[in-house]
Amino acid sequence: MSTAALDTPAARPVNPAVLAAWALGGPALMGLVFTLTFEPGKGLVGPEAGFVLAWPAAIVGVTLLCAPTLYIAAAFAGVAPDPQRTARGFAEALGGIGRLLVGCLPATAFLAATNPGPLVVLLGACVMFGAALVFLRGLYRRVFADDDRPRARLLYAAWSVVFLAIGLYAYVSLVLN
Repeated sequence: MSTAALDTPAARPVNPAVLAAWALGGPALMGLVFTLTFEPGKGLVGPEAGFVLAWPAAIVGVTLLCAPTLYIAAAFAGVAPDPQRTARGFAEALGGIGRLLVGCLPATAFLAATNPGPLVVLLGACVMFGAALVFLRGLYRRVFADDDRPRARLLYAAWSVVFLAIGLYAYVSLVLN
């Protein structure tokens, strides 16, 4: 009986263009669903608010804004992972939520179409929050999963709260303006 560790197959590198397409395409399609199902004049915002642009702008924009702060804070705390691993983790997590949003598209479209008006804004916020939580979990697993130090967990938890607050502010600003 051998005690050698089983070799796990290395993950295939994903084409950055494919990740970018998922990262932008999923949120844009979800934004399109909310734009098409919202009844103008009966709620908080009109179609000119641009759910189509608000979704990818909020998701990708806030991620690009906050990514350097996570790495810099991790470096100051002494728990910084490899920069390539961090960048790959962000890209894969963004691509992952794009695929998640595309997968949830039919159900969300049905709910948005059957509850037009201000409820669409609430539904959109709930879907955005769920996507953000999935993103944060996926990012942690890709970047900090090997680090079991409490400092890394505390740093990531604090960064996640700030990330969610900035994301909420960005989303509300884009949708309501």
